[in-house]
Amino acid sequence: MRDALAALRNLETLLKSPRVGPQIYFDLFPELFVGLESLRAAFMADPRTTIPDGPRDALRPFALEKLDRVERSMRAAQTERGARGRLLLERELGAVMTELDACVELLDLTERAACLSPTELSLGELVRVALEQGAGISPVFAADVFVDLPATECGMEADAHVTMRLVALAVSSVYANREAPVAVVAECEPELARITIRPARPEDARRATVRTRIVPRVPPTDTVFGAVVTAMGGSLAPAREGLVLTLPRRLRSEVG
Repeated sequence: MRDALAALRNLETLLKSPRVGPQIYFDLFPELFVGLESLRAAFMADPRTTIPDGPRDALRPFALEKLDRVERSMRAAQTERGARGRLLLERELGAVMTELDACVELLDLTERAACLSPTELSLGELVRVALEQGAGISPVFAADVFVDLPATECGMEADAHVTMRLVALAVSSVYANREAPVAVVAECEPELARITIRPARPEDARRATVRTRIVPRVPPTDTVFGAVVTAMGGSLAPAREGLVLTLPRRLRSEVG
């Protein structure tokens, strides 16, 4: 899936360069059409997960509509090979690529959550790295986040990849409707790890800040996010314009 997305990103870059003639990118179209079909197949495939079908059912039509838009624009550019067709294709790719990136990441998240790989981790380190790296998801923009981590060691048995994505999605869900700074507060309980994302308060100014990448959100994001958290034995709860993500400190080896 990622190779197909990378190829579309490359096409977008070529279209923006006035030095690249049309024949150069038209020669790439056969491979790109194959890539589009591979992406369609990935979203249409039977899920390899015990997470309920609802999240994938919400994700599938949204992603397929974006893929159809790209293909229609590519075929229109083949028919109208002048500047107008090129400009329309460039605009269409610019409009949908971020959403396609988000869809692929959400699909991958559901599949990874079905086959967890628990590792002994520190809650504080997990949250810090999740914020610093943005969980590997292409960002919409970057922002400084105040961070309050446990003062003492808080060990967890967790799938680092899945948990970091959940933290990144939780931060983006709070930022979605806010422009003001937010704070991320991680707390350790005997059986649970609690991560609160809330509007920053005056006292947060003394806390450390981390520059984090706010990941893109699409209409199916909340459905997939909530289903994965629930399947992992965790929960999501609103908290004064913010969100509380609660996860067990000991995960099962399989979700289901």
